[in-house]
Amino acid sequence: MAGQKAVAVLLATMFVHSIPTEAFGKLQARTSADGLHRQAPTAPATYIIGGGYQTTSGRVAEASCDAVGRLPITTFEECRSAAKQVGIAIKEMAGPANWGHVPYGCSVLQGQATPTSGAFGTSGRVHFGTVNGTNNGGHGGYVLICKNKEKVVNRIAVFSAQFGGRDRIQYRMNHATQMDTEDLSSNSWSEASFQSREELEEFPDGVDAFLFTDMVNVEPKNNSSWHFVHPAQQFEELCDDNVLCLWKASPNLTEVQQVMKGILQSKFYKMRWIVEQSQYDYIVWMDGKYLMRNANLPGTILHYMRESVDMLAMKHPGRQSVAEELGPATRRSATILSDESVIQKGKEMVERYKREGFSDTRGLFDSSMFIVRPARVRDMFLDWWHEVQQGVPRDQLSLPWMMEKHRVNVFELNRSACAILGQKCYNPGKHL
Repeated sequence: MAGQKAVAVLLATMFVHSIPTEAFGKLQARTSADGLHRQAPTAPATYIIGGGYQTTSGRVAEASCDAVGRLPITTFEECRSAAKQVGIAIKEMAGPANWGHVPYGCSVLQGQATPTSGAFGTSGRVHFGTVNGTNNGGHGGYVLICKNKEKVVNRIAVFSAQFGGRDRIQYRMNHATQMDTEDLSSNSWSEASFQSREELEEFPDGVDAFLFTDMVNVEPKNNSSWHFVHPAQQFEELCDDNVLCLWKASPNLTEVQQVMKGILQSKFYKMRWIVEQSQYDYIVWMDGKYLMRNANLPGTILHYMRESVDMLAMKHPGRQSVAEELGPATRRSATILSDESVIQKGKEMVERYKREGFSDTRGLFDSSMFIVRPARVRDMFLDWWHEVQQGVPRDQLSLPWMMEKHRVNVFELNRSACAILGQKCYNPGKHL
């Protein structure tokens, strides 16, 4: 028996040493986390009256548990249980519903309750709202019921990429100068764009920033906020649905494929790599035409992205639908790729979307800056990445259908990216 145990120990030791160090570290961490998850009992949630009362002149009633540093209740049944636990005699359970005047999550009509009376005096009519309601425009009337747990510090990252010499550009179409919101054109001055970032940006503490690039002869400053990822080749690691992996093995790419390669290398980080980083609660994507100038970025994110929001995206500044965007976008792609067939491919793509159920009533978005909760949008972004590889690289055309198809809850920003990134957020390192 002792001899058998010795052999078993020896085999186990040989197996462990046959695993590469990095892989073993990941395996060990995963096993430890799983073990803790299985062994640690889940403590029962406790709840509190969290705010939202009608307040005195000059103040605004809270409209979310986030606003009082607590966690929201996220299901209708949990809302019922929580209301009972805080002492509310339930007369009616209303919802789930998307009332604009009712706070997100669990709340109860105020009745005669005051900030010092707690649950006493509330009406007993409990509501579960699924959108970021205003609590009667900030005047109050709905008392929040929240999880009695301090909200943890959110983990935030900023992603950007510059491949093939692309940064902020302008182009002329129909005798009018327009901004290319997807940065699909090329020039040889990415260095100027990056140097402007180094000189002018203001990054908040505790936010990670990653710049994925193929730029050469450009080095970040020693105190740079950017983690400079060069050469960025993560697109060689995820090959399940990735034409870049196929093209890597091909020695004779066509001219169109060469141009597409540079475009897709950047979009890989924008759509595919971003959802692999679920260790972050929020990731901000910003194209090279922007600067980060918001030292209070975490506060800004929490202001816009309440608990029910999966993604923040900017409304397109000039057009309202995919139908309006189809012509300009495909003609622009045809010019960039020197391939007129992309115009017909675009038409066929949108027709396919319609057959699949696309209504084209979602609106149109400028995808040059957005914020996501990566774990929540994974399926949508994998699908989105698949679509832009089909020959029409204008991701604005496919984005509205992806949102609609995957039922992603999007906060639609009707202001410029500077509302998120800070004043004067446009990168002056541009070259026409």
